[in-house]
Amino acid sequence: MVVFILILLLLAAIAGVLGTVLKIAFALILATILAVVVVASLFWWAVKRQMRKVVDGTAPGGTGRVWYGGRVYDTRGEVRPERDDPPPPLPGS
Repeated sequence: MVVFILILLLLAAIAGVLGTVLKIAFALILATILAVVVVASLFWWAVKRQMRKVVDGTAPGGTGRVWYGGRVYDTRGEVRPERDDPPPPLPGS
């Protein structure tokens, strides 16, 4: 494969179009690298967004509440008790 590319470059040099061939090859390589970077950036953004949803409880099937620092907050930032039902009475009361 390398020999084939070298032969094509030699033929391009003989024909006087080596500069054009190299510019086109350079543009194709840069476009490919840019496409890979854009796809990787979108993937990273999507993963971070989904993890934020899981962490703050807004993922489908989540409770909408997040535990932080001993308190439970809902997604609107209101403080709620950790449990919705009151604690059971103490024995002997």
